[in-house]
Amino acid sequence: MAEKILNVYQRLAEVRKAVPYLKKEQQGKQYNYVGSSDVLGSLHEKINEVGLMLVPEVVGHHLTTFERTNAKGTPSNEYFTELDMTMTWVNVDEPSDTVKVSWYAQGVDLAGEKGVGKALTYGEKYFLLKFFNIATDKDDPDTFQDKIESKKPIAKISRDQSKELFDLAEEYAELRGMHGEDATNQALKWAAEQLELNSLDDASAEQADKAIKAFRNLISNHSKKNGSAEKQTAQQEPQHEKVQQIPSTDDAIDKYASAIQNAGLDIDHLYAEIAKMEGVSDIRDADKIRVLGHLKARYTKLKNDEKKRQNQRQQEPKKVQQESLLEGRTTQPVNWGTI
Repeated sequence: MAEKILNVYQRLAEVRKAVPYLKKEQQGKQYNYVGSSDVLGSLHEKINEVGLMLVPEVVGHHLTTFERTNAKGTPSNEYFTELDMTMTWVNVDEPSDTVKVSWYAQGVDLAGEKGVGKALTYGEKYFLLKFFNIATDKDDPDTFQDKIESKKPIAKISRDQSKELFDLAEEYAELRGMHGEDATNQALKWAAEQLELNSLDDASAEQADKAIKAFRNLISNHSKKNGSAEKQTAQQEPQHEKVQQIPSTDDAIDKYASAIQNAGLDIDHLYAEIAKMEGVSDIRDADKIRVLGHLKARYTKLKNDEKKRQNQRQQEPKKVQQESLLEGRTTQPVNWGTI
């Protein structure tokens, strides 16, 4: 296949990519600046590489003379040179392929003979800086790039990321024994809550990557846990009243509710409290994953409270009247098991 020959605009675009920034290295009396040699030196190699030539042409010239007096009171003249120019980019492989740009340059000289040279040098430097949109700053290139990156708009979640999240959420829900679009949406809502978002549609690309990684870890850990449990079951005799792994959110809710009710609490009253906290009139209208979270928290609190009471009873062996297990609702010990 023949090598593609670039036109003059394509070659200029390649030069523009090569130098996005120059540091102000030269020190003046009042400020730092980028020298002409810095600009030409940074671009020269790339201009040659892509096959371009810059041809400057003076099309107009105007000289203004000003009288001035120096600090010692000696009168002298100051010469202000202005040049109207045409800067022409030429494709060296196809000389008829050109880009012409009108330009203006100026130079100030005290003797008079250097005004044109200064104007040409000054004009060329600023033509190259502005034509290629080269930024100049006092910072070093790395610091400058960090500033640019910090000002870029935050990338939003992409269509591919949205699709991958939906597929992972569906897979994870099915691993937990939950099927259908509602189950997938519950898993996606859970991921959004972990990122403190109302919806994953509001996520940035970076947040979406975090959610994707979280789902992959959950799926991997779930698979490893199931594989380990199956291996252990095959090697050992089943034990009595061994609690199996929770296969779904509904089953988990039932197990926690049953354990709490066995401890003597009114589960209907607890459901009413949860519904009020979730801002719904009926517990069935609340998000199942959040309901499960409330039940698990209450279960954990009951279990911790019971451990504290047991420690207190061990420290007070002579106490006849023992505390009730769960705030006076039952005096029978509870087998908590494992959920």
